[in-house]
Amino acid sequence: MLRMLRWTFAAVALAVAAGASADQTPAMLAYGRGIDCFQARNWSGAESAFRDAVRLKTDYAEAYDKLGESLFNQGKVFDAVTQFRLSVAIDPRLTVAWYDLGYGYENLDGDVKVKDDAKTRKKLMRTEVDQAIVAYQKALEVSEGNDLASRVNSHFRLGVLLRDRALAAWDAAHPEASTAPGAPLDMDKANLKEAMLHLEAANELNKDFPEARNELGRLYDVIGRYPEAIEQYDKAIRGDKNFAEAYSNRGVAWWKMGKWDRALEDERKAVEVDPNFAGGHYNFGEVVYAHVEELRLNGKDSERSVIHLESQKAVEEYTLATKLDPKFMAAWYGLAKAEEGYFDFAAAEKTYNQILAMDSRQHKAKKLLKDLQKQEKSYLSHIPKEYRPDQVQGN
Repeated sequence: MLRMLRWTFAAVALAVAAGASADQTPAMLAYGRGIDCFQARNWSGAESAFRDAVRLKTDYAEAYDKLGESLFNQGKVFDAVTQFRLSVAIDPRLTVAWYDLGYGYENLDGDVKVKDDAKTRKKLMRTEVDQAIVAYQKALEVSEGNDLASRVNSHFRLGVLLRDRALAAWDAAHPEASTAPGAPLDMDKANLKEAMLHLEAANELNKDFPEARNELGRLYDVIGRYPEAIEQYDKAIRGDKNFAEAYSNRGVAWWKMGKWDRALEDERKAVEVDPNFAGGHYNFGEVVYAHVEELRLNGKDSERSVIHLESQKAVEEYTLATKLDPKFMAAWYGLAKAEEGYFDFAAAEKTYNQILAMDSRQHKAKKLLKDLQKQEKSYLSHIPKEYRPDQVQGN
């Protein structure tokens, strides 16, 4: 599984070896072969060895767990979840298996069997998160002091899932605010307190965990605690100098503090570190476009050339994000917004229609398209008829 599991192998092997008896030797030898294959990233070899182990010892909880991890790493997530469930059924106090079960549930939509089945993938993404949350909570309930890795990882994933679920619920309840980024949320009203506690716990238990620092920073950002968000992003970057997402997120925090030079510097760094990071290009577009809006609101007519260039840059960055991730809806909306702000109404209309072609249920796109058409009509009414785009094209 992911790098978060890197601490577990030796601890599990030692625990099993300590409790071994003579009649368990064949199963233990098979388990050892599995560990050797696993550490060599020979997933199919590990699967075969762990299957031998559970055949020889049918109540071998640790071997079922490692068999699940071997299957997971081959993209067989459904089968992996079955093994994790067997593991926790045999030994409900095996915290690493509860963690693995939660992570398996989170990633069911990535199973090789449903790779090209968009309908099933979408359904799984909606239905399996609750089961993942329950598994992570169980891991924390039964965790003993000697299983630090599983405890840290469970706090981390639980914090992320609870945060994302709370934010999705907030957006659904406040659709009028979804097009205006940057307004901080009240932690209690948005039901973010529990998520905060878990992310802070993960970082307290493991101070060298860049991914957890980054996610905690994102939560501080959401509730408007920008200096604290930046502090977490700083720590994430110190732990991983090529952490593109942390650079990008720090740039957003600088933007919200009005530090445009630092914001733009971080966004440029993010896409330099990872040119294929769609989220980085999206955030770059957001920051650049916000800077354009700031200049316009402040009446900086003398900086019209800057406005022109940065408007173009915002369009370019949003466009890159949509090309790298064609299903990135926020990037499509950002692109339409930037095109509209650049007074390219035809391009903006085309983008909104593209959104609706991908998902006809995007009611926000329908509303924004109608608003765009009204704005275009008002805008054109102030231009002499002979200079209007439709008249020029007609000539």
